[in-house]
Amino acid sequence: MAVSICAFNSTELTNQELIDDGLNLFVAWELSDMFSDLLISREIAFGNDLGELDQIAKIIDVNVDIIYSMSNYWDKEQELEHLSRLDNEVDKAKQLVIIQTNNDQLIGNIEKVYETICSLETGILRIDDLKTLITDTNAYFYDNNRYFSKESRPYSSNLLSDLLKMKEFIEFVKPLDADTLYFKFKTVN
Repeated sequence: MAVSICAFNSTELTNQELIDDGLNLFVAWELSDMFSDLLISREIAFGNDLGELDQIAKIIDVNVDIIYSMSNYWDKEQELEHLSRLDNEVDKAKQLVIIQTNNDQLIGNIEKVYETICSLETGILRIDDLKTLITDTNAYFYDNNRYFSKESRPYSSNLLSDLLKMKEFIEFVKPLDADTLYFKFKTVN
């Protein structure tokens, strides 16, 4: 499953013309497929085990809940698709409340996300061999442990590269008045 980081200016959410034109989305930058796996590892960890991102956060002492919460945003396309599966207007209304609550919690998150990304980057760069400190929730996900390496080759698919892409993305959209970030998932055919 592919994942992109996306941004918008939340004040534009009330501008109906921009909403109709879909212009509140500035841009979406693709992250590695393995970053998507990293996000879902929290959900598949068993018992007292932690997903890999939570383990890394614990090792370098940073809270990553803001990163996970970016997965909970419902853009209009996702919202409409989800609601179309429901037959009952009462159920649709309940789902709309849940969707709006999730979305509202992310509004204005850009600074907190940026700080978290920078803290993760700094912490990972200080660790010599991160992979030896992590227990796999699913070894199949991470391409023979390369995902947790500090390779600096262009287009390398590893955590540090994904963090640098996100940091670069944030630095690009902030001057465009973006204030809210989220992840958009799409299946790859």
